[in-house]
Amino acid sequence: MFALGRTHFRRGDFQRAIPVLERGLELDRAWQFATHISACAAVLGTAYAISGRLDEATQLAAVAIESFRRRPNQFQPALFLLCAGTTSLSAGRIGEAAGHAQEALAFTRRLGVRGNEAHALCLCGDVASIAGAEDAEGYYRQALALAEPRGMRPLIAHCHLGLGKMHYRMGNPGQAQEHLTIATAMYREMGMIYWLEQATAEARQLG
Repeated sequence: MFALGRTHFRRGDFQRAIPVLERGLELDRAWQFATHISACAAVLGTAYAISGRLDEATQLAAVAIESFRRRPNQFQPALFLLCAGTTSLSAGRIGEAAGHAQEALAFTRRLGVRGNEAHALCLCGDVASIAGAEDAEGYYRQALALAEPRGMRPLIAHCHLGLGKMHYRMGNPGQAQEHLTIATAMYREMGMIYWLEQATAEARQLG
């Protein structure tokens, strides 16, 4: 059930992802599948966070990170840090999110897992953009350099959405529009409705 729930999660279909992941977590706990418990908790917590259920999200993120600290080389190791970082960012805890994002980046580079490194770079970009840091664009560009040759289309769209938001905050409407147009087109092609709505809302602010 974890794989199905994560698939819905990646598409931004949180209404489908959450009940599937909740059921998966329930079964994993019943059968005491320790590794799956932490992985499912990490993704479910992030789905909660993005959906505004921050108290529940924080609790599950703590479970996932505790598991990671005990066994850092387990199944999908970067998943726990990336989910915890996204959860912290959704809750407005920027410093905490930055810590998780930077640790995920260092961890994925040490392991040489380039796809996960791209996700970590995008998260670093999101954190830096919200914090108003100058290196936000650099993180997004590095993420794109890894994601594009690997055909990681959802992540590519997320990077363009992040760049669009960043340029909007910086007062660069032309560049913001360029990136948001790309993100919007990609989300529409992939049927990622939640993220399409986010990109469309950002584009609408540009007038």
